[in-house]
Amino acid sequence: MHLIDRPFRIGDRILIEKIDTWGDLIEIGWRSTHILTRDNRLVAIPNSVIGMGMVTYYSIPDKMFRVETDVAISYGHDIEYMRNLILESLVHEDWIRHDKPIQVLLLEFTESGVKFKVRCWIENFVETRISGDRLNTVIYKTMINADIAMPFSDIIVHFADFKTDFDIFQTG
Repeated sequence: MHLIDRPFRIGDRILIEKIDTWGDLIEIGWRSTHILTRDNRLVAIPNSVIGMGMVTYYSIPDKMFRVETDVAISYGHDIEYMRNLILESLVHEDWIRHDKPIQVLLLEFTESGVKFKVRCWIENFVETRISGDRLNTVIYKTMINADIAMPFSDIIVHFADFKTDFDIFQTG
C-alpha cells in the first residue's frame, strides 16, 4: 500500500524500521507524519522516509500482541519437566490471553545450558514492556522456588605486569 492509500489511521501504533522509531500516530499530513513515542516525544517523519522503508503495524489487525523471552537453564534438568514447570507457572496469570497458545520451545544448546523461548499473548500491545517484565519475573521466581540452576558466566581478567613477566623469560 502507498501512503496515498491511507494505510494508517490516527491512533495506530506503528514502527518505522528505517529510523527505529515507533509510537502512536497522531497526525498525517501531505509532507510528514507525526508520531508520539512511548516516552512522550513528538517525532515528525517525512512521508518520503516512511514510503521508502518497512513499517510495522501494531494496531492492525488488532491490538493483541505476542510477548516472548529467552530462558537459559543449566544442563542436567529434564527438558519436559522444565517445559511443564514454566507452562504451569503461567497458567494462572490474568494478564495473559489464555485463548491463545503459551509456548515453551527448546531454542538451542549453549556452552552453559539449554535455552528456551517462552511466548504468550497479551490483550494490548501498549503493555509490551510491562508484560515482558511480568513474564520474566514469573519465570525467575518459578526457577528460584524450584531450585533450578540458571547458568551464569564469570569472566576473570588477570592483569600481568609486563616488566615482571618479561624479566622471568629473560632470566629463566
